[in-house]
Amino acid sequence: MRRILSLVAFMALVVIALSCASDIVLEEEFSLKGLYKGKYIWKDNVLDQERVQNIEWKFTDINFKMNADPNNFLDECFCEAWGTYELTERIKLDENSPIPEPDLGCGGSCDKELGPDGLFTLEQPGDSIKLTYQSNDGDTLKQILLVRVSQ
Repeated sequence: MRRILSLVAFMALVVIALSCASDIVLEEEFSLKGLYKGKYIWKDNVLDQERVQNIEWKFTDINFKMNADPNNFLDECFCEAWGTYELTERIKLDENSPIPEPDLGCGGSCDKELGPDGLFTLEQPGDSIKLTYQSNDGDTLKQILLVRVSQ
């Protein structure tokens, strides 16, 4: 009798374990990796200035790179930017030595203070990415609006 009860209990545990296993859903790891096109917007709220450039952006595992889109260039000379990023609830961009965009008529100069450096909020409306940085004093706003074009 004891064997029968043990066998029934064991079978019940197996059935419960198998039915619960199908309830486990593993979330796909989120990745930003890929090539994007979009806009980089920099606003100075004190001086009421806004600068916008069409950009190409690339994320790898830990790096990013921003270039002006040469096929859709607006007359703003942001620096070519690259660096590392860290993704948590937000995204932290650490820019390395920015350099002027080559061959875009910027005269070999760019304003390094306008670069995409800092702690940004991350939103994903649809198939796009929106990164927003607001300085603590509210004086500066940086937005990066991107749409993925390839992995």
